[in-house]
Amino acid sequence: MHLFNQLKLRQKVGLSFGVLMALMIANAVVVALATWSVSQQMGHQKMMTNVLAEVSQVRLLASRFVNNHSRDAAQQVFQILSTTRDQVERADAVLTADQRQSMLSLLDDFKLNFQKYVVEIDQKAALESRASALGKYMALQLQEAQDQTFIRAHPDTLRALNVLEFQLMTLQWAANIRPAMGSPAVVDAAADIHQTLATLRNSSTFTNGHQRDGLLLFRIERDALDYLASFENSQRYQRLNASTENTLFRISDEFKVAVQQVELSVAQVMHNRITQVVVVVLAIFVVSVFSAWALTRSLRRAILQPVQALVGATHEIANGNLQARAHIEVDDEVGELSRSFNQMACNLAESRVELLDKQDALQRAQDSLEQRIQERTEQLVAANHALAARELLVNQIMDTAPISVFLVDMTGRITQANSSMVEMFGYPMDTLIGMEYVALVDPTEIEMRRQKMLALMNSEISIVDLDRKFLRANGEEFWAHLTGKLISGVAGEKLGLVGVIADITAQREHQQQLESIAHFDALTGLPNRLLLADRLQQALIQCQRKNNMLAVAYLDLDGFKAVNDSHGHEAGDDLLVALSRRMKECLREGDTLARIGGDEFVAVLVDLQSIDDCQPLLQRLLHAACSQVTSNTRAGPKELKVSASIGVTVFPRDPSDADGLMRHADQAMYVAKQSGKNAYHLFDMAHDEAIKTQHESQERMRSALIQNELVLYYQPKVNMRTGQVTGAEALIRWAHPQHGLLAPAAFLPTIEDLPVSIEVGEWVIASALAQMSAWQAMGLHLPVSVNISAYQLQQSRFAIRLNELLATYADVHPSWIQLEVLETSALEDMGKVGQVMRDCHAMGVHFALDDFGTGYSSLTYLKRLPASTLKIDQSFVRDMLDDPGDLAIVNGVVGLARSFSREVIAEGVETCLHGEKLLSIGCELAQGYGIARPMPAHQIPEWVANWHQEARWSA
Repeated sequence: MHLFNQLKLRQKVGLSFGVLMALMIANAVVVALATWSVSQQMGHQKMMTNVLAEVSQVRLLASRFVNNHSRDAAQQVFQILSTTRDQVERADAVLTADQRQSMLSLLDDFKLNFQKYVVEIDQKAALESRASALGKYMALQLQEAQDQTFIRAHPDTLRALNVLEFQLMTLQWAANIRPAMGSPAVVDAAADIHQTLATLRNSSTFTNGHQRDGLLLFRIERDALDYLASFENSQRYQRLNASTENTLFRISDEFKVAVQQVELSVAQVMHNRITQVVVVVLAIFVVSVFSAWALTRSLRRAILQPVQALVGATHEIANGNLQARAHIEVDDEVGELSRSFNQMACNLAESRVELLDKQDALQRAQDSLEQRIQERTEQLVAANHALAARELLVNQIMDTAPISVFLVDMTGRITQANSSMVEMFGYPMDTLIGMEYVALVDPTEIEMRRQKMLALMNSEISIVDLDRKFLRANGEEFWAHLTGKLISGVAGEKLGLVGVIADITAQREHQQQLESIAHFDALTGLPNRLLLADRLQQALIQCQRKNNMLAVAYLDLDGFKAVNDSHGHEAGDDLLVALSRRMKECLREGDTLARIGGDEFVAVLVDLQSIDDCQPLLQRLLHAACSQVTSNTRAGPKELKVSASIGVTVFPRDPSDADGLMRHADQAMYVAKQSGKNAYHLFDMAHDEAIKTQHESQERMRSALIQNELVLYYQPKVNMRTGQVTGAEALIRWAHPQHGLLAPAAFLPTIEDLPVSIEVGEWVIASALAQMSAWQAMGLHLPVSVNISAYQLQQSRFAIRLNELLATYADVHPSWIQLEVLETSALEDMGKVGQVMRDCHAMGVHFALDDFGTGYSSLTYLKRLPASTLKIDQSFVRDMLDDPGDLAIVNGVVGLARSFSREVIAEGVETCLHGEKLLSIGCELAQGYGIARPMPAHQIPEWVANWHQEARWSA
């Protein structure tokens, strides 16, 4: 208890609460464990009850089988025995090892004896069936024997047969009335039958009779003996059945007694555990009550008595006894409070003396203050008169202002207003003063405006400066500009709001007119390009939010310019207005039709689930655009009719932004115009990507030209028979900054038939001419051939540009440059190309047909184009040693060149054998890796100086 008194107050309370909680938790744990244990024992008891019920059911079914030999009953007995055995094996927690082993042995014995009983029943039934059949057969035989004339002639034999028939009937009756074979009636009946059979065997008929009659009597005797044997065996199995039945019932009784003993044991264990739990719970309850009483008594001594002493000392001090003290000797918070209280009482006594001294000084100061107040009051009266004059002046100034000026107090009511506010709102001044300010605004906005005014008063916002709709006394609405600001007093206290309202109705109407001009087309009243951009952006946002589609349709009127030119702009305007109205009517609510200039319109079709959803709308737009319109022309009223071409793109299949969708729809519109007009065309993303890739390739190639990344390599051409170097072919390469040196096949196909390919071709010609000029300065005169595309050759100014390039390098004779045209290129205008080649030939430039035999129409090109040289494609030359077909083609090309008086050169000479074969068929000029690989220009002079032909070529 001494240690308890030394604890703090909160520690005492916490300790008491902890002890009580620990006892409650212990009680709950014990109850939970007891509940779990009892529930387990109840489960064990239920298990034993189920086992006992199954044993009873087995006994009932076994009895049913005994009575009616039901196979279903036997099968159920075996099933229930199996189930019962499983339950006994799982009852580890209930049974001891000896009990479980004893029960399992009893179950096995029962099952074995029941199986034995079933077998005995089957054998007994078979014997009874045989005995019954023999009995019936013997009855027929006895009847037959009694009817025989010879037997009837022997009375002793006939009498013996009658006695035997009677005795058999007696035996059957005795067996039915007394089933046990051991009964005297059954035994006597069997003995009588044996005696009668002996008599019959000794009769004269059996010994001296006819052979057939004797044989009949022999069969009767044999069957009678078989009948007696079957009957005796049946009776023996009847006794065995009775013994097995007794064994089964004994085993079931023993098992039942064992289960009942286990069930009683489980019930006793459950009763003992419940008793133990009740005792433990009662003990914990008693301990809890005693602990609560002891803690309550300790807390009363530690808290209540010190508090009572402290209250008594407080009452004495309140009654004027400043010497009173609280004497409490504890170390907790109550002790600290009593010590602080005693210190306060001491301080209070000391302060009382000081207060009496100060009271006298305060009286003297009060007299002096009253004198000064009198003087200050006189000054305030004079200042109040001056303030009233200034307020009158301010009110006059406010009344002359053309705007409403008013004050609102902190409750939101108007406390002051000028005359302009009376005129503006139509309320008398008396009505305005005291009216709630929010009563002047639009009734639908009253609550929102009240919240904003409160926010301004709470200094959440510093100022209100906005346009707002107000309501006059007669119910008329008007727009005004409101400026509101919080006003404060000298000490910073909030006094209310000052507001200024200026009527802006005229400015608002003018602004709306400007907005209409800025967002709508003046002629048709449709949205213009600016408003279209905003609506399209909003439609894209909604489309992404709803996960559906929208279509942008770019529409251009076909033949509208002709209407303007023929009938005047006034007629054209009438046509535009009428068609705009009809096209807008054929769209749905939510769709947008805008005029973006001239005869161009854009429709935004929203809320589409598939691309097919926009097709009916596009058909209606086409139908509306081509409908007839009566218009005032220069010649008077006339029916006018145009059509429309529409380009369509669908988002998100086209994932572009608003500008991209407009641009793609515009591109598709031009495709519709080129396809015959009065139709719509859906934008093709794949085609657009191809155009982008083509454009990027073109720009990259232009960049390569500007950055000097293109270079020329040269592959020498020789006369294999004479060993003379006859020229070189200029081959372009790209010194790519990231990918290294690229062959022509890596980049030329991407710019084929593009304008940049012409620039590249002219660069090749110019570079080759410059290199030829440099070689000539070194003393090397080497003709050069360059490849040109069909696209470049078919340009109308090709000959002019070639002449300009030749003029730039006047020291290079035109005959030293040869232009190779790919025979695989398609030349659209053969006549025009032939004329261009003749114009170049007139300058002295020669042409060669490259890759001859692999292209479109070799014989046509050979006949109609003025080419002086044929180049056999390397694919034929490379394989001619192994492929007779390629060799035949090479032979044919050489023959054609000879027939048309053309020079022939072979590409792809890779070995000495290739050269020998070409020389053998009459082709002397060649180039290929077997002669020299393409090389930079600076290596050519050295190669020319050092090259020697193969010895076998000159043989």
